Amino acid sequence: MEIENIDKIERKNLIALAITKLIHGFGTGMFTVVYQPFLLELTHSIVLTGLFISIGSIIQFMPMPIVGRLSDKINRKYVLISSVPIYIIGLLFLVSASPTSLYFIIFGIVFYFLGFILNNLNAQFLIAENSNKSKGITFGFMFFSYFGGTIAGSVFIILGQGLNSRFYLIFFILLLVIEEFIFIFFISTKIQHNKNQKFQENNINKEKKNIWIKIFKTKTLRSILIFFTLDIFVYSISLSIYSGGLTDYYNLTKEDIAFITLWFNIGNAVFQIPAGHLTDKIGNKKALIMS
Repeated sequence: MEIENIDKIERKNLIALAITKLIHGFGTGMFTVVYQPFLLELTHSIVLTGLFISIGSIIQFMPMPIVGRLSDKINRKYVLISSVPIYIIGLLFLVSASPTSLYFIIFGIVFYFLGFILNNLNAQFLIAENSNKSKGITFGFMFFSYFGGTIAGSVFIILGQGLNSRFYLIFFILLLVIEEFIFIFFISTKIQHNKNQKFQENNINKEKKNIWIKIFKTKTLRSILIFFTLDIFVYSISLSIYSGGLTDYYNLTKEDIAFITLWFNIGNAVFQIPAGHLTDKIGNKKALIMS
């Protein structure tokens, strides 16, 4: 009976997380399209735009170990809930920015991407903890949901031709409020508590304290950490002024960029579930090499 209850909670959590991924994807889909052209519009400089965007890449990248440690110490649900107000503060700063108050951009970027890393990392933790079997296909479904949302976000920009970039940022805030509601009322951490009762408190605390020492002392774990750190860093740099460059050099509009992004996200969405299924069959390492 207890196992059935745990399965029911896990299923409910995964459905709630899939819905938030869809909503979040909608908001991120809009943000990704308008973000760099919006900064370019304020700075009138592709170089300055690139510098501001680099700040966002650093904020996504640097706090990851601290956020992971914080998530281990505090209930993951609470960290997830706290990410939304930080996200919203960042968006409000960006909405309030002007060519004469560029420091608002810095505040906005710092808060936005801090909210992003708190939200994204803890959502992944919860997905992993609530999917005991077929993790690949579960993550594939979650990313399918997310990219489905980004497709809707791109379509929304194409249909809303001529709307100001600030409108999309404000609309994203409204979507985050809905997401917060789902986090508070539909995500349960009872499973986490049930699983933790199986272990002694002292052993858990000891393991948490030594986790980073273990990573740096273990060759395989160290290699994995370095690989993914470099992967994130290079990926962030390579896309640092992508849509800003399209606007500056090719005079593409938000709607043009949204159309390009639409097909990119359709490709992502279509292959998520098959990729997850394939990963379950051949293993993580082989799938990563194949990629």
